[in-house]
Amino acid sequence: MLLWQAITGDGSEISLESGAGAVERVHSAGVGTRRRFLAAVRADGTAIYGVMRSVVRLDGGGSTDRLTEHAFALDRAGQTPRGVFVLSDGTSVIVAWEDGAFSRYDTRQPEEGITLAETGRLVPRGRHVGVVTMALGSQTLLVGDQTGAVAAWLVCDVGDAETSDGRRLIRRWELDLGESPVVSIEPGDRDRSATVATADGLVTLVHLTSEKRFASLYLEATPLVAVASPSEELLLGIDEQGHYVSRVLDPGHPGVSWRSLFGKVHYEGYSGPQWVYQSTGDAASEPKYSIVPLLFGTAKATFFAMLFATPLAVMAAIYASEFMHRSIHRVVKPSIELMASLPSVVIGFVAAMVIAPFVRQWLPSIMVAMLVLPLVAVTAGMLWQMVPPRYGRKLGSRSQLASLAVVLLAGAGASIVAGPLVEQSLFQPSRQDALIRAGMYELIPQASLPIEARTPEGKSAATLSAMRQEGIYYVEGQAVRPVETSEDVPAFGASIERWLDGNFGRAWPGWFIAMVIPAALVVPVLHARLFSRRWIGMLDGMPRSIAGMLEMLRLLTSIGAVLGAAALVGWVLERFGLDPRDSIFGRFTQKNTLVVGIVMGFAVIPIIFTISEDALSSVPRALRSASLGTGATPWQTAVRVVLPVAGSGIFSACMIGLGRAVGETMIVLMATGNTPEMDLNIFSGFRSLSANIAVELPEAPPDSTHFRVLFLCGLVLFVMTLVINTSAEVVRQHFRRRNAAL
Repeated sequence: MLLWQAITGDGSEISLESGAGAVERVHSAGVGTRRRFLAAVRADGTAIYGVMRSVVRLDGGGSTDRLTEHAFALDRAGQTPRGVFVLSDGTSVIVAWEDGAFSRYDTRQPEEGITLAETGRLVPRGRHVGVVTMALGSQTLLVGDQTGAVAAWLVCDVGDAETSDGRRLIRRWELDLGESPVVSIEPGDRDRSATVATADGLVTLVHLTSEKRFASLYLEATPLVAVASPSEELLLGIDEQGHYVSRVLDPGHPGVSWRSLFGKVHYEGYSGPQWVYQSTGDAASEPKYSIVPLLFGTAKATFFAMLFATPLAVMAAIYASEFMHRSIHRVVKPSIELMASLPSVVIGFVAAMVIAPFVRQWLPSIMVAMLVLPLVAVTAGMLWQMVPPRYGRKLGSRSQLASLAVVLLAGAGASIVAGPLVEQSLFQPSRQDALIRAGMYELIPQASLPIEARTPEGKSAATLSAMRQEGIYYVEGQAVRPVETSEDVPAFGASIERWLDGNFGRAWPGWFIAMVIPAALVVPVLHARLFSRRWIGMLDGMPRSIAGMLEMLRLLTSIGAVLGAAALVGWVLERFGLDPRDSIFGRFTQKNTLVVGIVMGFAVIPIIFTISEDALSSVPRALRSASLGTGATPWQTAVRVVLPVAGSGIFSACMIGLGRAVGETMIVLMATGNTPEMDLNIFSGFRSLSANIAVELPEAPPDSTHFRVLFLCGLVLFVMTLVINTSAEVVRQHFRRRNAAL
């Protein structure tokens, strides 16, 4: 039996050797022309799955098509199916029956035999399949029945252990086009659209991704042919009486709707509805225009940049305005303002080429330094209280700053030393982990595994960690258990990167590190609320040196309380089955959110510092004098008098810095992987609205859907910045009116 161009793609003839009789149902799919897949059913009931490869001769004599056939029996012997279809990746063959049932066969390993993966129904009982076909790309199955309903079906990897391949054919969506039977479905030639005709003469043009019905026409009788031109600018229908109707269309942009832009959509190749941005599409992959991942990336970059920049900039402004000597102030403020003149492309280049590799190499030390440097500064302040005043006055402002710089350098050196030690103590592989890494394991029979443990797909880091506690590991997708076949087990060093990748380890170390900073904020607040007044009363009248020693003792107690609280909370979260590698931590990439937060924070600091310092300096000197005259300390004056009055200016500074972070382009573009992910992991990348515009706008065809989506990104970015700046101005005016009497 000869098959023609529909199968080979170039007009050459091939012959099927398996089975006998006419080929009653046939379908071919594949990406490109070098490798295609075939599904066919012959008159004697033989089903055939074929893999066709185009072999290029080395002598330049052209190419030859070679078809490898694998025959298998259908589960309904003696019945002719309504249609047989093969997926474009060749992993499944779907057989649709007249009564609305379907059978899906697993063809991943045809040499080992083709097995029935699942059965089910394409339409409810009592209905029959009228039309069934494959959409462009051969991943979406379109089914129309006698009630006027059209449904799209996808084979999705859902990790279902009840099927041989862990996949299921699930319904993507269903549209009701009336009460007349569907008589024709013609897939589009260029995009994920289809022309659907019903027996009452209605012809509808439907987009499969957005589920939008964007054109229609009516015929006087049952349609025989209903097609749209490849550009979808002409819709043509011919009915049984020979009448034809054509309609010139302006299709616009049917692939985009409010739902596809801001809602979850079930795309081909995904197990369920998701927010996905992928602007390029072809026969193998439909374009995806959800801008939610871009909004998420913008918010993620802004949050971490402000988390780093705001405390540093505001506290630096308070120190420069209230405590710094004027001679030093005249040097420091212009120097910080000079930072704002650095081009963002230079900062982004330094981040990508210098800072990102440095962070990867010294990640444990950097994480330790985030805790050690503030602690060292506070400890130095406590020790300073023990110095007799007569000696302290001899040190000028420059000497004090130099001493603090030395202390911070010492803290940085201690962090470099302590980082590997902390990594060794918290992220050391267990002996079972070492056995698996050394290749000392054995396969676990599927029959002895729980159903939920037979495949690792779709499982969270917490689930995999719990399974490792039970001795179940996964190597290349297969469940294994460690077996000590030799006493000579290689010693593998600790690695926080491998722990972040989820290769080994408990959840507790990650939770402990993540909870230290929240605990460091909560413990002092609770102490101040519960014991501050009693503590101050007890220190009142004590010598300065003794009071300093007691303050140091309180600091050490607070540090112990912080570490204990972080350890306890981490243990509780682990007991509840939570793992930080499913949220704030995860797989490590060199260009990540942590790098962007640090670098973009330095770009935002000059703005926040300058405006905040100007707001603090503009507070009338009389308020400070009155506060100091009543016995308040300089710190109490700064926090309780100056800061509330300058609050509107500081808030405006933070909001302007926020607007700067929202619109940042080059730093985000160069210092991240620029992948539109929706992941809270601080060690993963993202894509922001501004970076997306910068990357894709030069390549977008004018007036295309992609081009308009990019302009929508710009509009959303403009609205976000406008709202931020307007909010800052409203709050500033409110506080200005309230403090006008001052």
